[in-house]
Amino acid sequence: MDEQVNSLEEKVDFDKVVARHSLDLVCIHAPDKSIVHCSRSVRSLLGYDPAEFSGRELLDFFHEQFRSEMDEGMLARMLYREGAAIRIMLRRKDGKPIWLSMKWVNEARRTLLPEGFSVSVCTDVTESVLLTEDLMKAWSQEKEIHDLRQKLLTMASHEFKTPLAVLQMQLDILRTWEKEEDKSERHLHLFGKMQKQVD
Repeated sequence: MDEQVNSLEEKVDFDKVVARHSLDLVCIHAPDKSIVHCSRSVRSLLGYDPAEFSGRELLDFFHEQFRSEMDEGMLARMLYREGAAIRIMLRRKDGKPIWLSMKWVNEARRTLLPEGFSVSVCTDVTESVLLTEDLMKAWSQEKEIHDLRQKLLTMASHEFKTPLAVLQMQLDILRTWEKEEDKSERHLHLFGKMQKQVD
């Protein structure tokens, strides 16, 4: 089995296989968090050459908008902790933002790397983030429409209740007078119809 693995390693350039079959950005980080190696998918994902990533940190590629909204110290603590899985916004070489879901692994046994080295795996989630933002905007607009509808119904209800209350009061007065005087059955029928309409 070992012979097969060794001969496979000699025949196959792992980076090329990963780059062809995965769009994820995989980086190996030195103990100081600088990138010592990254997958070739950095070209298709971010537009950079792998050499442009070498010796730099992921923080160096954060989009200005994301950087301005986050406390950098807190972000570094969140980013570089074992098992961290967070969303970050990086800056493509053309300046456009890209959202990535990043997982950080620094346990040497799991990474097969020397002690202190780490691995980050970043997956493009831009479409998902933008869809979520669109859904949130639509939900917000729907909530706004619902609130306006409720206000309109409340106002309309109030506008109808006031004149109806006055009419009801007048009917009550007429009914009181009607009891004092002997009115025809026709009057009683009309009072009944008016009361039904008010109700």
